[in-house]
Amino acid sequence: MNPLGAIVWKKEGMPVERLALIGEQPDPETDVVMWVIHNRLTLDFPGFYVMRRQWIHAGEIVIELTAVASVDIETVRAQLPAGLVCMPPHPGDDHTIEEVWI
Repeated sequence: MNPLGAIVWKKEGMPVERLALIGEQPDPETDVVMWVIHNRLTLDFPGFYVMRRQWIHAGEIVIELTAVASVDIETVRAQLPAGLVCMPPHPGDDHTIEEVWI
């Protein structure tokens, strides 16, 4: 736990990750926002594609708990904001990450 009470974890060779605090929003001036789509192997939504907003803030990856979920990846993609570009997952990312949109 960090001083704010958020759950924090670190994977070898990757930035620190933490869950967003209630009401926490990215700073559009300094933070890099991305939308991450997970495949249907997630533990919290088995059988569903799941998309969550994440952002990089001060070297940490902040993960929002609010999610979009569907059995169809196209339905999830339809909820993405316009103008984003799909990036392949980083080799060190969790095996459930299907796509990263920036």
